[in-house]
Amino acid sequence: MAPAVSGKVTGRQVELDLVLDVSDRVGRITQPALVIGCTHDYMVPPAHGRALAAQIAGARYAELDGGHLAMLERPEEFTQRVTGFLRAAGR
Repeated sequence: MAPAVSGKVTGRQVELDLVLDVSDRVGRITQPALVIGCTHDYMVPPAHGRALAAQIAGARYAELDGGHLAMLERPEEFTQRVTGFLRAAGR
């Protein structure tokens, strides 16, 4: 079960999300990157993750069948994806 997050914290995050735009910097990423999207994530839809991965040269995209907190909802699958990526990248 995901930990409870106060409405105040969530509100501050939403406010930040509405004004912060780093899209002009994404193309500068030169290290191996794994972008994980979640099929049922309504806060950050999978299309956003796919678009992010497309802007990073050589990035890999993985999609989990979960919501916004996939690392808590599907920890084993999340961990497998991340460790597999790190191994493949020689990390």
